[in-house]
Amino acid sequence: DNEVHCFDVSSQSWSVIQPASGSQIPSGRVFHTAAVCGDSMYVFGGTVDSLANRSGELYRFKFSSFPKCTLVDNFVNLLHTLPFYDVSFAIADKEIKAHAAVVAARSPYLRQKILEVFQAQDNYSHTALPPFTADQPIKVSLEGVSPETFSHALHFMYTDRLLESRIQGKPVSQVLLMMELYKFSLLIEMKRLELLCMQYLEASVS
Repeated sequence: DNEVHCFDVSSQSWSVIQPASGSQIPSGRVFHTAAVCGDSMYVFGGTVDSLANRSGELYRFKFSSFPKCTLVDNFVNLLHTLPFYDVSFAIADKEIKAHAAVVAARSPYLRQKILEVFQAQDNYSHTALPPFTADQPIKVSLEGVSPETFSHALHFMYTDRLLESRIQGKPVSQVLLMMELYKFSLLIEMKRLELLCMQYLEASVS
């Protein structure tokens, strides 16, 4: 037949999936191939009606109709537009703005740096939450890192992805940038970023 069956691991039962209205449904077939990619299953070929009748058709079965997740895009937009930013990092002659909650959640080292600056303020109180605002952002000075490297790390904090568009150019420049990012990832205690940098560097020299 040409039905799609779904197995529910919780109830240990099978059910038939009803196709969406207006779908193009393939005829029943055998000896076809199927592969899952992303949120879809692709079905190719097979024999229809008889072994002599080989099909070259390709069908796509979409598992769900949920809207695309925009979480990463939303956080990229948050980083680029910086509404409600409440912390700025002074690096060399640059000031790089960010959101303290995001940075503190991602890096134990930077969380501690933010708290140290806050606790050094004259109006510090153990019972009060940090009153960070865009009008009075907390200012943290960092040494030993370039603005470019920090920007890469910051992008990773917001998206959990390396900023590929900025890792373009001469191969030597790319490797040097990733080496600096790797060293900085050790300092700010971001294990996933550290491993991704290491993977990139190992692939570059092999």
